[in-house]
Amino acid sequence: MAGVATLLFSLLRQKRAAFWSSKIDAHQHQPSRLWRSFDQLLGRGRAPVVNDISASVLHDFFDDKVAAVRAATAIADPPHFTPVPAGYVLNKCLPITPADVVELINALPDKQSATNPLSTWLSKRSADVLAPFLCQLFNLSLQYGCVPSSFKASYITPLLKKAGLDPADVRFYGPISNLTVISKLLERIVSSQVVKYLKDKVLHPDLQSAYRAMHSTETSVLKVFSDILLALDSGNLAMITMLDLSAAFDSVDHDTLL
Repeated sequence: MAGVATLLFSLLRQKRAAFWSSKIDAHQHQPSRLWRSFDQLLGRGRAPVVNDISASVLHDFFDDKVAAVRAATAIADPPHFTPVPAGYVLNKCLPITPADVVELINALPDKQSATNPLSTWLSKRSADVLAPFLCQLFNLSLQYGCVPSSFKASYITPLLKKAGLDPADVRFYGPISNLTVISKLLERIVSSQVVKYLKDKVLHPDLQSAYRAMHSTETSVLKVFSDILLALDSGNLAMITMLDLSAAFDSVDHDTLL
């Protein structure tokens, strides 16, 4: 029995080493994910589990927070935005092929939602079998502009915004929504086509750093830092104003967005 236990322990240790090695290799060109992997591996920043906050309490808190933001801005002037130039209309998405679906499945990160009916690793192994069916489903969704209700169901995980905050205080949590793998595939298909259209039509703001390839917080900071140095070198004063919007994502004006 002792020999069997030693063998099992050795296999477990090898599996753990292989898992973390592959994860670090996969994120070597993504600094933020790489550091998160290191923190997870070393057990840093883990908050103690608290069972005093129920799902209904979290739900009510975020509902009330968004309602308060909307109430506070109800008397504000209507939002202003720059309309798209005439003739620039993206009125349909292009159909995809089973080969496109296989490529998307293989590019998925090795994680999944608790609501996912099929694990990611199994989806990758079965990509060739699943691709024709998923391709037809996705093309119908793109053609009719309809997203199945089941694709919108997500698993919500409340995470502390920063290590060291009080885990018993509901204000310090941020809700992380995890969709199913199939839903994420459809999302990536639409995103790639929209981003390509914006790029081809030169509709991206010049200084937008979010949701753009080769742009990040690093490029944004470098731009600001460069501007400050150029101003100081020219004998001018430099001032920076930062704005942090409360519940910014949840309080987006959908009419303006559409």
